[in-house]
Amino acid sequence: MPFYIGIIILLLETRKIKYCQFNRENLDLITHKNKMEAGIVCWILLGISLIIGSFGLLTCITLIISMFILILSFLISVGWIFSFDSDKWWFTLHRSHLQPSFSCLPKVNECLEMKPKNDIKLEKRITGSPVIDDQLQVIVEYILRDFVTPWYLEISPNPEFILQLQQGLQQSLTSLSNKCKSTDWVGYLTTRLVEDIASHLRLFREAKTSAKSKEAASKDLVEHFFDKEFEKEKDFCRDSICLKKDIEKDYLSDLVEVILYYSIPPSEFANMPLRTAIVEIVVSSLIMPLFDRISEPDYINSLIVGFCPIK
Repeated sequence: MPFYIGIIILLLETRKIKYCQFNRENLDLITHKNKMEAGIVCWILLGISLIIGSFGLLTCITLIISMFILILSFLISVGWIFSFDSDKWWFTLHRSHLQPSFSCLPKVNECLEMKPKNDIKLEKRITGSPVIDDQLQVIVEYILRDFVTPWYLEISPNPEFILQLQQGLQQSLTSLSNKCKSTDWVGYLTTRLVEDIASHLRLFREAKTSAKSKEAASKDLVEHFFDKEFEKEKDFCRDSICLKKDIEKDYLSDLVEVILYYSIPPSEFANMPLRTAIVEIVVSSLIMPLFDRISEPDYINSLIVGFCPIK
């Protein structure tokens, strides 16, 4: 029995000695590893310090941001290319399972290539005067040629749409002509128009007198005119319409839209794209250039010179 106890004690002492040796070796290994990591960190810090000292902090930050943007752009480009290829592959895969259907193509080609209907008749009579009607027909043809034909021929060679549009313009001009014929022009020209012109001239004289006074030397003639109009019309003034192009265009667009309401058929007036196109063409290409033309002093002087007889 004591013999066995001695063997067990010897084995335990031997294991204890080996464990101590193993712990000592692990401790030396950990210490060596920590020294290596500390050396690597010191070399990295030394390199960063040398780079910052050589190139500057701002240059280093700019370089880092540029590299980040370059890598991000590269990743986005690669992702976009792969997504495009995957979508194309997915579309090709699913389309390969579909049966081709060309049943609707003959109908589409037939609609695009069909001849214009015979029921579209263009009336040359608009106002009843041959001289005025010929000039209006030329204006309508020029409008269709410059604003409709260039973009419509790229869609379809079928001229039915252009003929229908020309017929609608002629019907609108005819309706507008009938409205003008039913207007009491004698009463308007002899009463209301004369009063409007006289009121305008009266305001101009008052504004001119106010502009010559010493108290109002800081304002120009136009400001005095609209101030007088504001006083006469009782809190109503047209300065924004007359002095600002965008507000003038909006006012003329509303006015033309009211005229279209009374001159074109209800079905065509309910067509928003057509109504908007007509308003834009009439305001931007007809009314505003006309006002700019007749408002030029040189044009007015040339008219006066042309009306004066040459002796």
